[in-house]
Amino acid sequence: MEKKKKNAIMEIPSLYPLLLNDVYIYDNIIENTGWDGIQVSMVEINCKIYNNRILRYGLSGNSNHYGGIQINNGTTGQCYNNFIADGKGAGIVLLGVGFNSIYNNVILNAGKDHYPEISSRGANGIYFGTKAAYEKPYYFINNTILNSKNDQIKINGNDYSGDELYIYNNLLVDETVSSSQPEDIDKYIDLFNSDDITIYDTNNIGYNDLSYFDFINSENLDFRLQNSSVAINQGKDTLDFDHAFFPRDNQPDVGAFECHNSIQWVEANTSQGYYSLIIPSNSTIEIDGESISAGDTIGLFYYDTIGVLRCCGYTEFDGTGDTINASGIDSGAIMKCIILDDSQEQFYIPTVYKNSVTLDLVYDTASSVTIDYMIVKSLTIDQWISPVSACGLDDSVEIKISLTNTGIYPETEAFYLSYTLDSGQNYSATETLTSPIHYNQSIIYTFENLAEFDSIGEMWHYSAAIAGIDILAFDSLENFAIDTTLEIYTNLSDLYCDYDSLDRMLTGLHDEDSAVFYGVAVYRDFIDEDSTFSSEDSIRDYYFNPDDAYNGFHTIYYTTPRNTATQCFSKISKDIEIVWGLNADYRMSSNTFCEGEELEISYASRYDTIYWLTPDSILLSDNAFLTVDSILFKEIDSLLIKVNERGCWDRANQQFPEIYPPFHIKPFGNDTFVNASSDITLSVQNSVYDRYLWYDGETTSTNIFYSDSIGTYGYSIYWVEARDNVNDCWYRDTFLLRRVTNQDIHLRDGWGIFSTYLEPLENNFDSIFAELDTNLLEVADEYGNKYYPDSITNDLDSITIGEAYEINVEDADTLTITGLPIIPEETELLIDSGWSMIGYLKQYELGVDDIFGYMLEDTVEMIKDEIGLIYWKEFNIDQIGDMNPGKGYEISTAVEEFFSYPPNIPSLKYYSDFKNPHHFKNVSISNNNMALGIPYNSWAILLEIGDEIGVFTQDNVLVGSIVYTEKSMGITVRGDISTTFDLIEGLSLNEELKIKLWKKNKNLEYTIKVNKWEEGDGKYIPNKIAIVADFEILPYSQEFSFISNHPNPFSDLTYIQFYSPTEETVSLEVFDLHGRSVVPNQIINCISGNNKIIVDAKHFVSGIYVGVLRSANNQINFKLNCIK
Repeated sequence: MEKKKKNAIMEIPSLYPLLLNDVYIYDNIIENTGWDGIQVSMVEINCKIYNNRILRYGLSGNSNHYGGIQINNGTTGQCYNNFIADGKGAGIVLLGVGFNSIYNNVILNAGKDHYPEISSRGANGIYFGTKAAYEKPYYFINNTILNSKNDQIKINGNDYSGDELYIYNNLLVDETVSSSQPEDIDKYIDLFNSDDITIYDTNNIGYNDLSYFDFINSENLDFRLQNSSVAINQGKDTLDFDHAFFPRDNQPDVGAFECHNSIQWVEANTSQGYYSLIIPSNSTIEIDGESISAGDTIGLFYYDTIGVLRCCGYTEFDGTGDTINASGIDSGAIMKCIILDDSQEQFYIPTVYKNSVTLDLVYDTASSVTIDYMIVKSLTIDQWISPVSACGLDDSVEIKISLTNTGIYPETEAFYLSYTLDSGQNYSATETLTSPIHYNQSIIYTFENLAEFDSIGEMWHYSAAIAGIDILAFDSLENFAIDTTLEIYTNLSDLYCDYDSLDRMLTGLHDEDSAVFYGVAVYRDFIDEDSTFSSEDSIRDYYFNPDDAYNGFHTIYYTTPRNTATQCFSKISKDIEIVWGLNADYRMSSNTFCEGEELEISYASRYDTIYWLTPDSILLSDNAFLTVDSILFKEIDSLLIKVNERGCWDRANQQFPEIYPPFHIKPFGNDTFVNASSDITLSVQNSVYDRYLWYDGETTSTNIFYSDSIGTYGYSIYWVEARDNVNDCWYRDTFLLRRVTNQDIHLRDGWGIFSTYLEPLENNFDSIFAELDTNLLEVADEYGNKYYPDSITNDLDSITIGEAYEINVEDADTLTITGLPIIPEETELLIDSGWSMIGYLKQYELGVDDIFGYMLEDTVEMIKDEIGLIYWKEFNIDQIGDMNPGKGYEISTAVEEFFSYPPNIPSLKYYSDFKNPHHFKNVSISNNNMALGIPYNSWAILLEIGDEIGVFTQDNVLVGSIVYTEKSMGITVRGDISTTFDLIEGLSLNEELKIKLWKKNKNLEYTIKVNKWEEGDGKYIPNKIAIVADFEILPYSQEFSFISNHPNPFSDLTYIQFYSPTEETVSLEVFDLHGRSVVPNQIINCISGNNKIIVDAKHFVSGIYVGVLRSANNQINFKLNCIK
């Protein structure tokens, strides 16, 4: 047999995303999205995203998901004919793998309103970036991109080689460009990291003014070109990429729209074979209900072999009988008829009819076809949506129809809709639709005027119309007949149990004795309105019995016969539930029971609840199991069991078996303790027992416990089992042994906070503090109760388990407490709301997060230790790290809550993020304090790691300090001790905090001025919180001076901070070490005071740079460190 290899590593198969083919995303209207409007990934073949309208996208500002359309890795295909506007991110983001075509899209205001004050936070009209070189082509052709915040098109090539990019015929506008000529295309297209990519960019036009391009109506978002536009016929031939309604001609325009007024009309050559389309003088040629005019042009067109739309013959319409001859194309070629409305300069494609049937125009030489009429409908009514039947309708019914734009232009102007319901009277309503309908878009329109369907037995004919354009009529298509609505007043219940009597099962009552129904049907599943019902009986004579039906849910139907003429009928239904077969019987496993064995229910088909009760209905248990209690059951001879399901009950009475109560094991059941140097012997003292089993395997009636065998933490829980020789029942008893232990607690000089994890053997303060002698000055609890050595009027005299105490000693000392260990997880403490003090009951250190767990989310607000270190959840500050045995803590909670410490299990040591100050050190310590919070985002200037903040009294006593670590800061600020009149240990009540900054790199102190407080007012009040909202650093000198740059080192940007004594013009320039300017002169008009300049360093490479600040009379040089 082959041996298995030890420690073999199981190979986990790689998981790959599902690849998709043929994904089409089209004709969607997407507005007000939090993330991307559309995002697609892993479509390896034939992805098409087209005809979508995406407005106000990416509103959450998530920089990974705020594009209008995002085409992710693994995707090829086309993105065209989309309108994208007013989002926070890029209009289109392309991260594809090649063979991607982006064309005929309109993108407006991409990222324009996103962080307007920060130029680097924004978006491009189109952003292209790849993760690798796929060596395949990408196409960006004939897009109209207007006023994106950053570049209109940005190509981030990532220095990959082998890709080919084709950027043709794009119309680009950026009104923030200060000056521009159409040939300055590099102001609109950014080719970044693209030196190794083959790029073909030509025939693109960029300008800084919308009016330059002569759009038809840019204010109403109509960016089609007028005949006078400079973009007409300025494009490169890109016929393979255009999927507009009209293909572009052989001299295309620039932008997403082709102006088709420049189509070349070609006369047919009738000297050889040709095709004739004959329009008789009596033929109707209409555009939206109006006849065309003499002078309008009608032509025949075809697509040549390279897709160019070409004219093969035309005529100028005169209405007296016209013929269009066509020549020069292959036999069998499909032709299109195009009408040019000369007065409006717009094109239309009509539907041609012959013999009232749509005519296909197929070229054939020597062929002549006479037509009936030509019709152009820019809008059509596709369908009458509702109502489709009038059975049961009343006099207030909504009318809905479906409309589709079947023309080639957006419908932006108002037109008129109406509907008519004809029942011998003319009932109609006319309404105005003002919202535009775009090309090929369908909408469901609901008329505001409600229809009246309240005549009984009438036949309704109905129609809808678009004035002068289209009408959809339904004459006798469906009978709209109304029948009497059935009303049943039933006394059926929602629930039936199998013990219900027949008088509860009457199916229903009707208010007409003559009503006849198709009976009642009871099925397990839902039945539809056409189901066959069981019988034809008078409703008053029909009953059903739940025993005949299945257990579960059912629907009962009442219905009238169908009207043979109208096919209308009336029906109501009633949902009921039947519950049967509950069984509350149980079985006993034997006839006798020992205490602790369980009674188990043996069978119940199902139940929601179960109850065990005494014969007089006293509840014993609501669980499936009942534990026998010898004391409770010694006089009970039976049990009652009830089971319930959805309101149905079953019950059973059972005789109770004989129960043998235990003979108690002596002296167990009481906890005891063992002295540190002694042992204890425990015995089972009862003659009824003949077998024993102790926790350690001992089988005699006596066991010896040694003090050094009791658990690591000085306590253990033990057990012993004994079998009585009368009833053969086993019984177990448990007991707790604790070993007398000493705890040494280090006391710092001055004020501190202590607690103990022991229950003192001699719990009085005189004994506990005797060894401290005269070194002890004072002890206090959280309520202000005091203990003074040798005093006879003390408020405190003993330790309360779980409490912490403030202690003041002259010199550092060690307090030794002798007692029994406390089991932390079994000791429940009540933490008051607001500020209180809490003792630490564990024998090992443990981090705050692990101790308080869920309470940190909504209960614990702040914790402070004896030297002022803070845990502040709101600002993610943890200076405390581990809580430690012997120490006490101040804690602030939002609500009163019970709490127990975790068990005594050693854990990894947690190190706090607190750094000891080196400059602002030797903080004064007292017995009262408050908390000062400085959020990271409140700095008007930026610090460097190692800088320090100090808080002082007005007499310059240091009462709190902290080292800056690029995080929010919390500082415990000490107050003065009221009983020491000759000393100042801290701030007095309502004294204003004085805050200073020490700059490590300059070894200088600065004064901090708080401009705004988020909480508090900067005055000292014990146990209160003050939080800074905004502040600034007052200059060390009153001269023009550099303060700092942050971050430093930096990657993409850094902030330059400096002080100016006056309002003046200042310039900033940055040089590399070769003396080349990498940031040209930035000119700012600075204020008198602190100023800040943002340096965009995305184009920097790693290295040292020199910044130069210049004012009218000063120049300051400083060093910057960039790391990429």
